Amino acid sequence: IWCQALHLAVHYLMVANYMWMFCEGLHLHIALVVVFVRDEVAVRWFFIIGWGISFVLVTVYGGVRYYVTADTRFCWMYESYSSWILIVPVCLSLIASLVFLINVLRVILTIMHPNSANPAPTGMRRAARAALILVPLFGLQHILIPLRPDVHEPHEHLYQYITVFVVSLQ
Repeated sequence: IWCQALHLAVHYLMVANYMWMFCEGLHLHIALVVVFVRDEVAVRWFFIIGWGISFVLVTVYGGVRYYVTADTRFCWMYESYSSWILIVPVCLSLIASLVFLINVLRVILTIMHPNSANPAPTGMRRAARAALILVPLFGLQHILIPLRPDVHEPHEHLYQYITVFVVSLQ
């Protein structure tokens, strides 16, 4: 049972990591686009999303994994179809983060446009390029990690090398 508890703890921390990256992107999006949101309210929702939704997802995943007897072998070391309970919300959070990033860049480029009411200096174009630094903040470098190939597929080693490189970008 300790092995299964460790498995759930690792998956909880993984899902919480993605949810908090989503919250970081949402916070930046709210700060730039939706100006009239109180920080206290937003922070409460971030805690609910970051810790609460992750807990609910992993609890449901653990329940399904426990009661589907085919998935209880070998201390849950092998992936199962119940992993989709975690993969789908993680992928949705990454897609939402990508939408947030595009909208944040749109707002920055609109402010910098020379025909806008308050045109920004040309040095702001460098700032727009620097906005690509936001990609790790939004967690978008992790977009390939949830879709892991099967263990004996030929692309598994390539996936592992890419994952090691991409995770280090955070």
